[in-house]
Amino acid sequence: MIPFRQLFTFTKPEVAEAFKHAHLKKYHQGLTLLQAPLVHAPRTDPYGKLLIIIAATAGKAHERNAMKRRLRSAFYEAKLYRKDPSFWILIVKKKAVGMPFKDIEKFLQESLS
Repeated sequence: MIPFRQLFTFTKPEVAEAFKHAHLKKYHQGLTLLQAPLVHAPRTDPYGKLLIIIAATAGKAHERNAMKRRLRSAFYEAKLYRKDPSFWILIVKKKAVGMPFKDIEKFLQESLS
């Protein structure tokens, strides 16, 4: 079993490589999902990882943290890290911060499957 924390922890070189080779996968209501293949990354793990980026202007700290918790939970509970072993970068805008968990879960499942 893959530890929860490993799915959401990136090193600086991994982030640099992910952004270098990322392309737009899907956009919906303030959520932008980018995908970067593992082929270019300096690691060979057979599972995907999710990097969540929320700007400070997207809301108060407790709202941003709640959104991050919802996103991580939806990604982990649905085992989306097994479906496509890629680096996933999720950029969250202010418009998406109050989004319900079911909508987040639906967005991620449609995008990553």
